[in-house]
Amino acid sequence: MKSILSAAAIAAATLSLTLTISVPARAENYTYCADVEQVRVIKDDGNHPNAYDDGYREGTQSAQNGDEYEPRSVGGEFARGFEEGYYGRPYAGQQNVVPTRQERYTNHQCRTYHYSTDENFNHVASRIVGEINRDFCYSVEKVRVIKDDGNHPNAYDDGYREGTRSAQNGDEYEPRSAGGEFARGFEDGYYGRPSAGQQNVVPNRSETYSEQRCPTTFGVREELRRDWNNRHNSH
Repeated sequence: MKSILSAAAIAAATLSLTLTISVPARAENYTYCADVEQVRVIKDDGNHPNAYDDGYREGTQSAQNGDEYEPRSVGGEFARGFEEGYYGRPYAGQQNVVPTRQERYTNHQCRTYHYSTDENFNHVASRIVGEINRDFCYSVEKVRVIKDDGNHPNAYDDGYREGTRSAQNGDEYEPRSAGGEFARGFEDGYYGRPSAGQQNVVPNRSETYSEQRCPTTFGVREELRRDWNNRHNSH
């Protein structure tokens, strides 16, 4: 009886050991690369829009610190402001300005993302795609032209040309809904009147807006799936 109990205990222990042993989870990596458009700010160190103010403030501080006067190597408005601030002369303000400008360039970037082989694949794929968008999406400033449809600078000419063509096509006359100079030009053109030219102009204006750009993540899930299957099959 004792030997039977011992055998049962050994079997139970073996079963318990078998159930608790599993393939250990492994940390894996996925690397994604993309070209990212970036912006660098370029300014003239001596003559950017705040150069005199910056120099004047720095010169005043330098004098208060008891530093020996040294002309600033950047020159321009910064150096002039520094000298006047150092010697306590009245604030004269900026005279020459070189506007700060932006320069766009493309930078090839890579990021490595980590996951564990015991995670759910769909969860891993969604998380990595989200992290790629977080890391690689960027904003681009663009300019759109906004014009008054009835009174932009070429409205009368555009309307006159369209009205002439409409009459030649034998279309029935219909006043243009855009109104303004366009409608007046359309009517004159339709009825064959001499071109009278634009009288009222609403200038076109520009509006700056930001556009979000993100890398193409199409194919990321497929690549992850292939890696996932290869690594699972190799265990």
